[in-house]
Amino acid sequence: MEHQILQEKPASGWKTLVMAFGDVVRSPSWPVKMLQMGLVSVVPVFGAVVLNGYLLGWARDAAWGRTEPLPARLFGNEDGALYRRGWYAFVISLVYGLALALVYAACVSLSQSAFPAAVGQPAVLDLYAYAQQRVAIHPILLAVYYAASLVISPFMLVSMMRMSIYGRLGAGLQFGRVLAMVRKGLASIAVIVVVTALAEEAVSALSGPLSDAALSAQLDPLATFGTFAGLVAALALLAFVNAVSIRAAGLWTARFDVPRWKGYGDPLPFEEEGNDA
Repeated sequence: MEHQILQEKPASGWKTLVMAFGDVVRSPSWPVKMLQMGLVSVVPVFGAVVLNGYLLGWARDAAWGRTEPLPARLFGNEDGALYRRGWYAFVISLVYGLALALVYAACVSLSQSAFPAAVGQPAVLDLYAYAQQRVAIHPILLAVYYAASLVISPFMLVSMMRMSIYGRLGAGLQFGRVLAMVRKGLASIAVIVVVTALAEEAVSALSGPLSDAALSAQLDPLATFGTFAGLVAALALLAFVNAVSIRAAGLWTARFDVPRWKGYGDPLPFEEEGNDA
């Protein structure tokens, strides 16, 4: 099949997200694909490997300027790199996850030492209860934790994009090159990350009561069916958010003139020429 070429490289984060959204919903049978991805996502490790390999391959095509819809088969592996790409992405997520875990540990420690009297006090009510239930962190430090997550996320996305384009783990772990790309397109990638985070939080807030109900032994068969159907729908919705986000990262990367990239250790075109990416 002849590749169609992206005619317009989105100039803003909002436009990038809109284009990514359109790419997803114009793909044939996209609701079925979201359902498939949602169900696969619950499989530990393997699910993340498959989904990252699948979506990052599609995002790589966008970075090269290609406009094909979502690949027809989730486990297709037509290019022979789906599982390797997915595994490399999983390793990259562990690297950045470790950094975030250190922030989390520091926040938990500070929460327990600096705010011990806050536990059970009516003054903080639902906000504290929510923070404690979600991540065991005081609300003040919860904001610090989320801020750190938002700071780390663009770097992780760009690392995964570099890895998917070069097909090598080392390309994704070249933090100097990743930093240069993030700095050059910071405003746009920040919009992608923030909107994605808000969408994921919204879906999680809706699915939380369903998860609690699914664990309850008091449900009748009809209610049980409805609860699990709702959970499956929530998983499909999270898969949709993830697909839009990663496709948007690919479209964002296209602005860096990927066809002119050389070796993964070489400067990018905008670094060589000083042009806007």
